[in-house]
Amino acid sequence: MTDQDKKPDYKEIYKIVKDLFEKVDFLSYGPFDETYYTLRVFNVAEKIMNQLDEKCDKEAILVAALLHDVGKIKLNFDLLFKGGEFLGSFSEEWRKHSKISVEFAGEILANLNYPSDFLTRVLYLIENHDLRGDKMKERTIELKVLQDADLIADLGMTGFIRPFLYGGKYKRSVIKSIAFIKTEDRTAGGTKLNLELSKKIAKKEMDTQKRLVDEISEGLKNSYFEL
Repeated sequence: MTDQDKKPDYKEIYKIVKDLFEKVDFLSYGPFDETYYTLRVFNVAEKIMNQLDEKCDKEAILVAALLHDVGKIKLNFDLLFKGGEFLGSFSEEWRKHSKISVEFAGEILANLNYPSDFLTRVLYLIENHDLRGDKMKERTIELKVLQDADLIADLGMTGFIRPFLYGGKYKRSVIKSIAFIKTEDRTAGGTKLNLELSKKIAKKEMDTQKRLVDEISEGLKNSYFEL
């Protein structure tokens, strides 16, 4: 098989990404566990494509899903959070991760002998995955899928679990975490979702998240206490 015919080995690529994340404590466990979140984006992207009528470059999307956030390992976390609070420098530092991810992804895929045209398609998706809403005028169907998967991945079971992990890391009580989930607007960025199909998937995820919150809240209710 020539390089031009090379099919992505998703497990091989994920192992490289996982190993990189595991070298950074901040990104390998707890609320910012990118080893898990990367798989969520991959799985959601696959779910969207399985229901999508329009043809798209499935392999480029799935490889980009695995590599799109790998640049986070080079961010300065002292400029992102302090004591669990977002810092004023958060946005400026966070915006760097797409460009850094492109550099890492290009090197990883080149070392694995993927053809240059495939790299071009994947790196386009990674470079622009965080440019949502009015930040871009036109998007390919592949970019729409990746962007939507990246937002939806933080909903449902993940959106239920991560606030509790965050609370454990930053000494927030379980009850306060429940209250946070109940009051936070977790609508997948609202109008930032590109596809009507994605909005339907997001709604199902949010219904699951709401059901879980309602169940745990019900167990703490009685005539004296109310959440």
